[in-house]
Amino acid sequence: MPEVVEYKYRVRKRWHDWSIWQCALPVVVIALTWPIGSVISEAENCFFRTFADGSLLLFSGMLLVGASLELRKTQAGDMEIYWNISLNFIAQVALAGSLIVLIIYGAIKTDMMRTDYFAINPLPLKIILYSIGSIVIAMGSIGIASYGFWKTTEELLKGALK
Repeated sequence: MPEVVEYKYRVRKRWHDWSIWQCALPVVVIALTWPIGSVISEAENCFFRTFADGSLLLFSGMLLVGASLELRKTQAGDMEIYWNISLNFIAQVALAGSLIVLIIYGAIKTDMMRTDYFAINPLPLKIILYSIGSIVIAMGSIGIASYGFWKTTEELLKGALK
């Protein structure tokens, strides 16, 4: 019985570590760039200017790649989970989503480098859409990755009870 308690502790610690270091901390650091940037630069529309460059898309892509690799590693025997079709599907969705997000990131970054949108006043609608789109995609990526890790944790804990 102590092995089961130790196993449950390891599973929960793994979830906790992922939540803090791979998800919450990067989001907080990226989110803090907006108020810090607005104080330092004193620019108009700092919120849109901060997130228009696609930095959240890069975070989203890397988060989804990490989630996909973690789900595959777990199924490969790292913590002895049986092969699960729903976890495999989530891993595939995360991997495909990361590729799509990184392609979008490349397109936005290229567009931003070719035109100096920040010199234009008022701010073009394209910049506002890039910013809002980046935030929406980042939230979706966090949701997909969190669901995948939650589902993995649930399956690992279910396996501990057998």
